[in-house]
Amino acid sequence: MASADDDRLITDLEQRTAKMRIAFDLYFMGIEKAPPLIERDGLQRDIRAFDPSRREPVVRFRFLNLLARFQTFDTHWQRTLKAISEGTYSRDRFKADLHEKQRAVEARGRVEARTESKPGASSKIGDAADAFLVSLGRAPTRSPPVGLRGAPIEGSGTPPLAMRGRSIVETPGAAPRSASVAAP
Repeated sequence: MASADDDRLITDLEQRTAKMRIAFDLYFMGIEKAPPLIERDGLQRDIRAFDPSRREPVVRFRFLNLLARFQTFDTHWQRTLKAISEGTYSRDRFKADLHEKQRAVEARGRVEARTESKPGASSKIGDAADAFLVSLGRAPTRSPPVGLRGAPIEGSGTPPLAMRGRSIVETPGAAPRSASVAAP
């Protein structure tokens, strides 16, 4: 009779080990949000509590086989949990890289959308400013369209900032007209 009870107990431990393996696999795939650590500790405690020393050889064989299988799974689970906590788990790194690429594409799209919408909005603001200056009796002045880093856009028709206020004949290296007049 003791053999039937031992057989049922080992069968139960084997089934719990199989369920534990599935539970950890679900956690490692990201389906479950928390690892089944409490259940694992309970299973480990029950396996350690079983004493096969005075049992039949068949029961001892099944138990030692179960113990070796559980220890193999437990080592794998511990190693994977450590990799997840250190951030070196390959599935997590793959997901992180994928999400980073998606965020970069979305950010690039947002930047392009902002740069496309700015010229229309700024021209409306510029037109409103010109209308305000005209209502004050002043002539509207337009600054050149500016690209990235403050450089004027080529072919915009306005001279660069260094050339403003100078005649076309003057060159950037030449002295301005007011400096050419000698002081008495």
